[in-house]
Amino acid sequence: MKTLESIFYHKAKRTPPIELQEATLVKNKGLVGDYHYGDTDKQLTISDVRTINWMTNSVEKGLCFERFFPNLIVDDLSKLSTNDVIGVGSTKLVVTKNYKDCYAKKCHLYNKGSACRLREHVMFLKVLKGGMIHVKDNINLIV
Repeated sequence: MKTLESIFYHKAKRTPPIELQEATLVKNKGLVGDYHYGDTDKQLTISDVRTINWMTNSVEKGLCFERFFPNLIVDDLSKLSTNDVIGVGSTKLVVTKNYKDCYAKKCHLYNKGSACRLREHVMFLKVLKGGMIHVKDNINLIV
């Protein structure tokens, strides 16, 4: 993981994402203004540019294509493990889940045997230390 490429929030469930150049994250709450604000373990979602491009350019759209869009998009999402801590801007975030659930019974991509990048290229985060994040911030694994 290297650079924060984009920041988004959603005012309500299943509404179009709104792009930001910077955002305020609050400890144990999430991204100010996002409908997930206050969630316990899934305060933020993170994915990579390659996965978002795959979603945009796919001819066949899976169930989650209309339901999911991450808060944070990075240039390179290296495999992180649950409980890993990353620094973004002045914040610290912990990975609470390093995969996205698949709704196999409802998704035609799954039922056709097609590959879906979302399962392994989406992670959930919780804010450990609040602060500001900005597009192009470096992202570092905190050991």
